[in-house]
Amino acid sequence: MLDARRCLAWLVQAPGTFPPEFREALGGRVYGCDECQQVCPINQVGDRRRPPAPPEDGTQATVDLLALLAASDDELLAAHGRWYIAGRDPRYLRRNALVALGNVGDGRDPATAAALDRWARSDDELLAEHARWASGRLGRTDGVGSTTVPHR
Repeated sequence: MLDARRCLAWLVQAPGTFPPEFREALGGRVYGCDECQQVCPINQVGDRRRPPAPPEDGTQATVDLLALLAASDDELLAAHGRWYIAGRDPRYLRRNALVALGNVGDGRDPATAAALDRWARSDDELLAEHARWASGRLGRTDGVGSTTVPHR
């Protein structure tokens, strides 16, 4: 049985705070999730288990989290505006990137530390809170991200 309230694809598109209890499960994703499709018994036929070829239209399956966090609103919408994001507000892409960075980033990397510190000091409390969470998750206790959260 599927509990839609726990659907990561829905949560990355929803406005507001990304629920803390699902942040680890998001892993390195900033958008989309097909876990339910991959584990669904109906989808366990041979031809559905083979992934499709990469898109020929130039779209990418991965996103550089630090580049996303450094981009302007206009740059984010130009690059990722085809994705559904709440209110077409780039802050939700940044929120998701901060959660993903907290899951897969290297807290010792100076560029990662700078990005997290920048957003932890943001006037946007939503982004600041997610940056502080990511900092703590990466074991950083040297700056604004002083709330330590166990890493895995």
